Amino acid sequence: MPTASIWIAGFTGGLVGGLYFATGAGRRYVVFLCCSRGRLPWRLGAFLHWAYGAGLLRISGTAYQFRHRELQDWLTARPRG
Repeated sequence: MPTASIWIAGFTGGLVGGLYFATGAGRRYVVFLCCSRGRLPWRLGAFLHWAYGAGLLRISGTAYQFRHRELQDWLTARPRG
């Protein structure tokens, strides 16, 4: 069984990390890491706006969703890397 100090350290680290990534700065950092590693386009906002205008995505609240299940299946069946 972990000691109380390990539990407190883990709780504190999780709380601080959670609060950091709940802010805009944390999300921007994660998006930057994904873009720099080639997993997302550099101009993500412009790409999402283009895909929405082209009818590939729809906006549901604050999230983008695929409009066509066939496109989503095709993209997931062919991983890039």
